[in-house]
Amino acid sequence: MKIGLVRHFRVVDITKNLWMTSSEFNSWVEYYEQCDIERVEFTKKIDWELCYSSDQSRAVKTAELIFKDKINTTNLLREINIKAVTKTKFKLHRSFWLAFGRVGWLLNHSTQESKQDTLLRAKRVVDEIELNHNRTILVVTHGAFMTVLRNELKRRGYIGDQFFKPLNGKVYLYERDF
Repeated sequence: MKIGLVRHFRVVDITKNLWMTSSEFNSWVEYYEQCDIERVEFTKKIDWELCYSSDQSRAVKTAELIFKDKINTTNLLREINIKAVTKTKFKLHRSFWLAFGRVGWLLNHSTQESKQDTLLRAKRVVDEIELNHNRTILVVTHGAFMTVLRNELKRRGYIGDQFFKPLNGKVYLYERDF
């Protein structure tokens, strides 16, 4: 079985002010959800038989550009929710808010999606994908969740590409014999 993980194409974010209060950061997260993506050339190296995609618009748009058949959208492939970990009027750079949010997720901070819920989503989506034995399956998702998904695939014996931070629009291939 072959599974290709793809992080959605790069988001077109025209935000000029990168210094934000906690409420401005939370508003930016909502804005980011509505942004369009850069449409880029995608080199097709594998004939994908099925495609699963996050139901978030940036992933769906990416999937539609690279897979021309029916796309199975699911909320199980959504990005790990992120919010400001504290309320403050003090302005921090957006990259700090993002980093603090991910650290908050790692530490199961109450402002973030629970790590247990995220791991359960990854297990559930891999269970669903594995019902399609010996097929080539493309999965379009998001950066942080893609890392969790990769770890679940490895836990189940898949062998594949390594990444620290997945690149937008690049296929990371994982294989396992059943």
